[in-house]
Amino acid sequence: MKSYKIFLLAALLFNAGNVKAEARFDSYQDFKNYLDKKYGFDYNFDVSVLAQRSSPNGEHNAVQAYLYPSFMWTTFNNEYGVGALNFAYTIIRYGNHDASDLGTNSGFVTPINDYPANQNEFSELYYTYQPSGKWNWLTLGVGQFPIYNFDGTDYDANQQVNFLNDSLAQNASASYTQAGIGAYAQITPNDRWSFGFGGQDATNVDAVSVRFNHL
Repeated sequence: MKSYKIFLLAALLFNAGNVKAEARFDSYQDFKNYLDKKYGFDYNFDVSVLAQRSSPNGEHNAVQAYLYPSFMWTTFNNEYGVGALNFAYTIIRYGNHDASDLGTNSGFVTPINDYPANQNEFSELYYTYQPSGKWNWLTLGVGQFPIYNFDGTDYDANQQVNFLNDSLAQNASASYTQAGIGAYAQITPNDRWSFGFGGQDATNVDAVSVRFNHL
């Protein structure tokens, strides 16, 4: 029940923001540009609705609501460098029947989409710092983040815009958790090469919350 209350509150705040934006700005994009320029705050709220039916013996429809709010808040950008707080959260909701019901009834080996059941996932809550000047090739990060940030491709890890089926939506080489608390250093000497080093707690498998277990 808490998740529905949180979602309702987020929806009300989102609508209220739209009303205020219309009063002061010519378009919603103008409002977003204003927040980014004035406060360094850039946010997105991706929403998709997916209806599926399987054969044989699917018997029911599965309708999935996929919500993905995210933001990046640049807290400072000056002669000392750039600091940014990153947030992302995944909310998956179904009606009476979900995709796992369809897969079970039809005898499929893998799920028919990336999120076959209701799920909450705290994908990102981490802070990054990039020095300025001759040290701008270095980025430091700490908090909860997914390793998909470093191991993803243009074709996986996002059911909303890429492949749908679970066997294609996931990175086949992935053997890590959805997200976890950790820290990393990323070295980018040019626009073609990037090297990452770090560590992460691997016990918060589903990343339902930001949680310290073992580091």
